[in-house]
Amino acid sequence: MAGRLVFHLAALTLLSWLGTFGGSGHLPAPYDSVAVAAVSLGVFVWAVHSGADHLRTAPAAAPAVPPL
Repeated sequence: MAGRLVFHLAALTLLSWLGTFGGSGHLPAPYDSVAVAAVSLGVFVWAVHSGADHLRTAPAAAPAVPPL
């Protein structure tokens, strides 16, 4: 789980440095936003698949019984 967050933050940091909004400008204006959107969508899909795998393989928890 933490690996996704570290990857996402590292990728965003790199794209921010390459982009035009306060960065080095190596990645032109419309493409920097598209790259950030693509990386974010990829991390989102990765997280959803990972969560679905966890729900499929984790044992079901017993329902909590409210106190009387």
